[in-house]
Amino acid sequence: MDDTAPAKVMPKASRKLPKPSGDEVNSSDKIPFTFSAPASLDELETLLRDKSATQQTLVLERIRACNHPKLAAGNRQKMANLFTFVMDYLDVAVAADSSCAALIDSFSRPLLDLCRDNVEETTQCMQERIAECRELAADSHKEAALPCLPVKMRTTLQVAGAIYSTSDFRHGVITPAIILMSQYLANCALHTNWLLHGLWICQLLLKYIHQSKRFVPELVNFLSGVVALCVADAKDTLVRLTPPFSGTTGQQRAAVFSNSGDLTSTRLLNMSIQLLHQAMGLYTTQTSFPELFAPARYYLKRVHSSSLSSEAQDSYKLLTARLAATAPTRPVMQMLKRKPRPVKLCEPSVDTRYQFARKTTAGFSFERHGAGRNQAEREMTKLKNKVKKEKKSAMRELKKDSQAIGKQMLREQMEKDATRKKKVNSIIHDLRQK
Repeated sequence: MDDTAPAKVMPKASRKLPKPSGDEVNSSDKIPFTFSAPASLDELETLLRDKSATQQTLVLERIRACNHPKLAAGNRQKMANLFTFVMDYLDVAVAADSSCAALIDSFSRPLLDLCRDNVEETTQCMQERIAECRELAADSHKEAALPCLPVKMRTTLQVAGAIYSTSDFRHGVITPAIILMSQYLANCALHTNWLLHGLWICQLLLKYIHQSKRFVPELVNFLSGVVALCVADAKDTLVRLTPPFSGTTGQQRAAVFSNSGDLTSTRLLNMSIQLLHQAMGLYTTQTSFPELFAPARYYLKRVHSSSLSSEAQDSYKLLTARLAATAPTRPVMQMLKRKPRPVKLCEPSVDTRYQFARKTTAGFSFERHGAGRNQAEREMTKLKNKVKKEKKSAMRELKKDSQAIGKQMLREQMEKDATRKKKVNSIIHDLRQK
């Protein structure tokens, strides 16, 4: 089944943006009204240089308005290229200054308009970027010198969640994006930077599945693992968890927080508890809710609420109260201790003296196996066969006779009707002449 069909990938409906302030209106008057479509990333950077986020958004909107696909035949390809240039520009801007991440929200409206004008081209661009992000994430996991969360992956995931519908069951862009985030959480390295970026992925993933309430097992496992890693003792071994936290010992936990200290551990604990509370709100109606949060319930008992922030304390109280009310009571499935008894079957009744007969023209000839029948029985069988044959012949003759009689009666009735009709016509003819 192909999940990358671009023809069925539709962007979100347009959203209303807040009205600009007076200073923004005055600064927008200095921006030209007409722009030519940039042919490269350098030209786009020249147009957007030394401008605020609102002004850059306005420039992109005017570029699209001046080069709308309905105005000329080649404008559609220009707008598709503009979408690619804007995505590359966001990569460069966020890599140069991490505070420029808010620029993604400002660019969501023009990117949405460009996506609606060129659905297939923009979808293909996003799918290619997600494939590249998967390779970058795999390389960063192998080599410690690379950043744990590539900038391209960050911008791609944020833009995809802003311009595409995240509640579809199967989507050409959102489905690969969710799989990418799940793989990142499943292969996350036990390092403070990796864990912090993993929590950012969890926060973004919760926004993705807020409406659809799609079950993502890596999400709950990662948050439970972070809580377990923050509260584990030096002699503990993390149990009830799946990779990347399964089998982690307390000594490995100490190595994770050796450089950052308890401050980072407390920060991770606060964030993970708040995100766990949000995930609990999504999966409360699941039948397997007690089993899903069983690892989190096991390690939340060791958390000291006094060390948490005020927001994390509120989430911790609601989380523990809900988990205590839904403790798992169903028994775990186990193998049977003794083999099941087989069902008694009815033994077939076999006639050892059965003799089969083969029908012939002269009657029945029996192939004897053991004791045979006597002469009187064979004569009686031949007689019954002859009576049956004569009876069928007589019924056949009676049927032919009844059909012949019926045809004769029909023929006589038709002759009578024809004679009567002829007489009636002659009488009517005489009456007309008189």
